[in-house]
Amino acid sequence: MKNFPKRVPHASTTQRGDPWSSQRGFTLIEMLLVVVVLGILAAVVVMNLGGVTSRASVSACEANVATVQTAVSAYDVQSGGTTPATVALLTNGATPYLASFPTSTDYAITLVNGAVMVAAPASVTPVAATSPGSCTGAGPTSTTSSSTTTSTTTTTVPASNGVVITASSSAAGPLYYGTDTLHFSNAASTTAITITVVVDQATGITADGAFNTFGGFSNVAVSTASGKITYVYRGAISPYASSGAVVFQFLGNGGSHDGRTDTWSVTSTRNSVTATQNGMF
Repeated sequence: MKNFPKRVPHASTTQRGDPWSSQRGFTLIEMLLVVVVLGILAAVVVMNLGGVTSRASVSACEANVATVQTAVSAYDVQSGGTTPATVALLTNGATPYLASFPTSTDYAITLVNGAVMVAAPASVTPVAATSPGSCTGAGPTSTTSSSTTTSTTTTTVPASNGVVITASSSAAGPLYYGTDTLHFSNAASTTAITITVVVDQATGITADGAFNTFGGFSNVAVSTASGKITYVYRGAISPYASSGAVVFQFLGNGGSHDGRTDTWSVTSTRNSVTATQNGMF
């Protein structure tokens, strides 16, 4: 029998098993889905970076405020508080208190009658650096908003003697315990101070005394008349206590009380200048 050579099949690009024969391109819908997913991921990254930038601005603001406050306190102690601190007094001289005064486009730190003030962001009205959250809005595009049913806060412009006062109230309904607080800054070497707080005596509101973080105050005098509780606190502030608080306490029986109806008045003498400030909580 004749042996015939085996027939070898010719290679074919359509042969079954060819890995390339089953490949196809992406459809338009699939490509659009990929683009959408990439867009979402990019947005998430940008938002996270924005949050990091904002937090960094707030942290930088708080650190610089603390540095300036320390420099002002050191200056007040060495100068005896006779002349309010200024940027020039803190940064000039043989041994300056600051190598340079901090500046930023995200916030602004200034000195008004020796008191440290902060605008965060830089375009808003400055408030006392001791105000709660004074640096919260720091950032190039930050916006600030506040809403609360339990407290209010107001800041006064520094008096002519440099004392800055921020008033806050924690009174709310239903009320069982509340406080009206005056936060002081740039108050070192205040030789005499008289604080008067009048609390609207809503149903069930009674006085519960007062305390302060300065020391050097006499016992608070409390009187009640015509639906008002009046506290009078007198004292002095040492050269070593630039900032502190005076807290007025009251009790309730579960009724309502709007702290914004309470009033305060402060007459202080510092650097031989007597000034009176007043406002509402």
